[in-house]
Amino acid sequence: MLSGGCDRPGQGQKDPEHSNPPEERSLHTTGGETTRRRQLPHGRWEPVWAVQWESADLSYLTEKQFKGRMNGVSGKLYQDGKPFGRFGADAATAYKESDRLTLSGHVKLTMLRSKRTAKSKSGMPKTRLTCDELEWDAGEGVIKAKKNVYVDTLDYKIGPFTEYWATPDFTLAGTPDLFLKNPAARSKMKHGAKGL
Repeated sequence: MLSGGCDRPGQGQKDPEHSNPPEERSLHTTGGETTRRRQLPHGRWEPVWAVQWESADLSYLTEKQFKGRMNGVSGKLYQDGKPFGRFGADAATAYKESDRLTLSGHVKLTMLRSKRTAKSKSGMPKTRLTCDELEWDAGEGVIKAKKNVYVDTLDYKIGPFTEYWATPDFTLAGTPDLFLKNPAARSKMKHGAKGL
């Protein structure tokens, strides 16, 4: 007995480019540094964060899809092209598709500029935040600290908090529920870093 049939054109044939998902690749490096910049609507570029690392691992699927984990990190966070904080942490993770930087492990953020962070007579900064995890997304314009969060100023020390959010100048700060109740904070998050 002989049986036969035919497929519609293209059916049963695999497209070599789409038959298998891209394979994740990784790269390990020793010390280095990078600055993430974003392009503003009028074409000017501004920094959003800068990181120096002792070692790094880069994982990528395609040129547009990758993330990097850096170990033994220090650097600066920026708003409107100006540094507002200096940080140190065990590790940082950066994502190509966004302006987000996530810090983890023994995170220390020292505020460089704000009404509440002018230096004291002793030269010590007024505001320092410590936590286990911190996320900075320049587009949102809000520092999000998580796990064992303490805020230390010349006037007070508060904590621990499970989660604590603040604007880069610390004029708006608090737990997420209280932070989001503030109309100025909601406007800032809706309109991005230039919302206030």
